[in-house]
Amino acid sequence: MPVETPRISVILVAGRQRKRAQHVLDGIGAQDAPGLETVLIDLAPDLPPLVHPPGLDVRLTRGNLPGGFHAARALGVRLARSPIAAFLEEHCRPEAGWAQAVIRAFETGPWAAVGYSFVNANPGTWVSRACMLADYALWEAPHPDTEARLLPGNNVAYRRDTLLAYGDRLGALLSPDFVLHERLRLDGQRLFMAGSAVASHENPEALGFLLTANHAYCRVLAHGRAETGSWSRTRRTFYSLAVPLGAPAIKLVRVARHIARRPGCWLPCLSALPVILPAFLWSSVGEALGCSFGPGSAVGDFEEYELNRART
Repeated sequence: MPVETPRISVILVAGRQRKRAQHVLDGIGAQDAPGLETVLIDLAPDLPPLVHPPGLDVRLTRGNLPGGFHAARALGVRLARSPIAAFLEEHCRPEAGWAQAVIRAFETGPWAAVGYSFVNANPGTWVSRACMLADYALWEAPHPDTEARLLPGNNVAYRRDTLLAYGDRLGALLSPDFVLHERLRLDGQRLFMAGSAVASHENPEALGFLLTANHAYCRVLAHGRAETGSWSRTRRTFYSLAVPLGAPAIKLVRVARHIARRPGCWLPCLSALPVILPAFLWSSVGEALGCSFGPGSAVGDFEEYELNRART
């Protein structure tokens, strides 16, 4: 029976990759966490519905929402009934104990947001392993539970009241999460990495997929930062000129600092450079374009790769 007052609301936005979304929904249903509800936003109403795991409390919305993926995430927050709104991508299955670890993390401090650590769900190819390092090296499991400045995107839990306080701005701040994280820090909020909350992330197995998806993501990100921050034209121009060189260098330094504490990661990271370098460079071009010229087609492109394209 559903618990009357949920302790955690897991928000899952599903697209046309039904088996992938079903796998994640089953992983949510397998969590040993009383008081868990799932808010399922299904953006593919023309396809067969997902099967709800037995005993899982699911609040379902099916339909083509104006605003797509990011609007669906904001809707999920508003539909949630618990104090915690925990996002999972439809290609990111929670490992055993994930939900309880997220709940415990919020109990340890005044955190506005809690990130997860990740293992590779499809480590069978070199490209997949390299893509994992390009996107998630900073948050790869094992990871300690610790206060953090940087959290991953899309797979993050938040205090729901904190999000709702942003009102009509929430959708823009969630597109993508890094815009929201920056806003939270500016507002004096604190972030936490729950390394004990582990999720299994399915990564692209083609370099072209990674380049296109990350380019679109970063173009949307840069536009969101500039718009929500009310950047001047001068600042936008400066950022557009600086980011193609500065952003890849900053990302590489962050990765290097992280793996310096994990000597066993040096060789895999070096072998992944043929993927990491072009991914960082092409993402930075997306940021520059987004800042100067807006999102263009990047919002739709990102949603297509996020929800509808096969990763294998």
